Amino acid sequence: MADKLFNEVSLSSNSGNNKISSKNGAFSAIMQPDGNFVVYHGRHQHDFQPHNAIWATNTDKKGMGPYRMTMQRDGNFVLYDAHNTAQWNSNTYQKGHGNNFTIQLKNNGQLILRDELKQITWTSPASKKNPIANSHHHHHPSAPAYPMGGPGFNVSVGFGGPQAPGYPQAPGYPQAPGYPQAPGYPQAPGGYRH
Repeated sequence: MADKLFNEVSLSSNSGNNKISSKNGAFSAIMQPDGNFVVYHGRHQHDFQPHNAIWATNTDKKGMGPYRMTMQRDGNFVLYDAHNTAQWNSNTYQKGHGNNFTIQLKNNGQLILRDELKQITWTSPASKKNPIANSHHHHHPSAPAYPMGGPGFNVSVGFGGPQAPGYPQAPGYPQAPGYPQAPGYPQAPGGYRH
């Protein structure tokens, strides 16, 4: 199982190509049929339960399925519904260098987006279930997680501008009401349904 997504590669909620796994097999990132993209601690179907969720886009039941999570050539990591409407994005449009971007699920459960020069442009939080993972950066348990790709662990924040050719313009990417969320995130409702 691959641990990376490259340019213009998608994870689709309605196909066997719906997840990536960390190299050590301890974590999986899944594009679920309910529209939620979730990082779980585990790699088997029975592991994909809310109590094993590390991070999620909180996009369950938003838009119309099937859904796809795409690493775009413009540097943005975007979740689209069946109508090509962006339901979530990493806010990394034209951030970084070049047009060769990669998203990788690391052995600590963290998603890392890198540009052509291997510089980090966005990350999700690391797993709290792996104490070693959090010892490498200054994370405070009381600090809120930012599920919409906003401040938190981002190297750069902001969005706007046109999508790469072939992608519809998504006016004003949706933001969750009451953002940022209170501590205690993630809340991956419903678990993974096959």
